[in-house]
Amino acid sequence: MTFGTFLLNLRHEHRLSQKDVAAAVNVAQSTYCDWESDKRLPKTSHIQPLARFYNLKEDNILQKMCGKDAATETELDRLKLENEHLRQRDVQQEETIRALENTIKKLSPPHSSNGETNENTGGVIR
Repeated sequence: MTFGTFLLNLRHEHRLSQKDVAAAVNVAQSTYCDWESDKRLPKTSHIQPLARFYNLKEDNILQKMCGKDAATETELDRLKLENEHLRQRDVQQEETIRALENTIKKLSPPHSSNGETNENTGGVIR
């Protein structure tokens, strides 16, 4: 969860408007909106008023801001992308293997009924 989503969820849990929260922490509504939309983070001077307003410890807000959860989310997104890349690569490898096997079959000399090959030419003795 991003910091903005964290703030949005808090506000919704308390059934408040952005205007209500912005007034409580003494910022413009547009500034608070930027926080919720992850365009900007609050200044450190706004941490204590936010914590007081939502009856939280400042550490809880700082952890969210500093990215404990955001870092986990970022890592999860990176792992998902890497996993998808590996899946696509595996599919491409399988397709390449099938194409090579088909080419080998097409280019392989026909076998004789007794399976003997000519050592000089590598072909089948008829």
